[in-house]
Formats: sequence, structure tokens, C-alpha cells
Amino acid sequence: MRRVIHRSAPLALAAALLGACAGDDKAAVSAQSAGTSAARSGGEGTPMSRPAAVDLAWLDQVVELFQTSTTRREALASFFGINLADVPSDGWSAVRRHGLVRVRIYDLPHAGIDIAVELVFADGSRPRLADLEARLGGSRSLPRAPDDFSSGDRVAFYPQSGRSPAWVRVFAELERNGSTVTRLQIDRSIPNEVDRSAGGAA
Repeated sequence: MRRVIHRSAPLALAAALLGACAGDDKAAVSAQSAGTSAARSGGEGTPMSRPAAVDLAWLDQVVELFQTSTTRREALASFFGINLADVPSDGWSAVRRHGLVRVRIYDLPHAGIDIAVELVFADGSRPRLADLEARLGGSRSLPRAPDDFSSGDRVAFYPQSGRSPAWVRVFAELERNGSTVTRLQIDRSIPNEVDRSAGGAA
């Protein structure tokens, strides 16, 4: 009896082998894509992390201190952990709280400002402009000096003082071409004291 050889069998086997190889290639590509996606997101099955929000609750307290007309530089120094007797001649003190690295407390009596403070943030603790606006209200852009090509944009806030006679201003300087805040300047003037200062100057 003659055996019948089906020529289609080898072809079917070859097709099956090719299909398996193609499946392995697709699996490898899928695995590579998954690995790349996991690396971008910070790990397998882990969503991409975002920087933690900067806690600015302390800023509310500082603004409140400025709005209290009896607050003097000793109270501000205590808040930031500064010993006024140890302040260098340039007025700057190194601090390690509230995400700050340097603080300067001063006054400008000739401009009617009885107390002011300048705060410099650490690189990893700089708040966003939106964070300040959420606490202090809308900001107003300030003009840049014509010959200043290195500083970032500056904006001003005028927080509501309620019944306090003090007029408080908060100025924020942003990083160059960015929206994070590098430093703050807060000052206060009290109308009666300004009038007395102007009268003395006259």
C-alpha cells in the first residue's frame, strides 16, 4: 500500500514556527515598552511622583505679626530663631527653618517703613507663585529695572489688614524664566508714623 505524503504539513509547521517567533518578538517589544514606562513613572506600577507642596502656614503668622502695629524686630527675630546680638554687620542671619536659608530684618524710616524683613528660600523649598496667591490673593507685576538682566520677575501682594492701621506689602522675586519664588520682602508702614516722619523731615 502506497503512503501518501501531504506536502502541506511541512508548510504548516514552518508557518507555526514563524508565528511563534513573531509572538516572542512582540512580547519582547511589549516588555521593553513596559519597562520604559515604569522607569519614567518611578518604578513598576508606581505613578510619577510630584514634588511635595511647600507648607506656607508660617507665612500667615508673619503677615499677622506685621499687621499688629505693636510688633517690633525682636518679635520677628524670635520667630525666625535669630539672636539680634549675633547679627553680622550686613544684617543677614543664617536660618534653618520654614525652608529658608537667610533672613534680614531692618527698617527704612526715611521711607516711612518702621519694620521690614527679607527672606531667601532654600533651593528645594521654593514655593510656587500660585501657592502665594492662594494665601495672599492676586499678585501685581512690578516693572524690572532697565539694566537688570539677571533677576527674575517681581510681583507684589497687598494682604487685607482688617481693622489694623498697618499697611503691609509683600514682594516676591521669581526665579529667572520660572514661576517659583526665590525670595520674599515684607514691609510695613503705619499712617500716623509716616505722617510724623514726614513732619520731622520737613
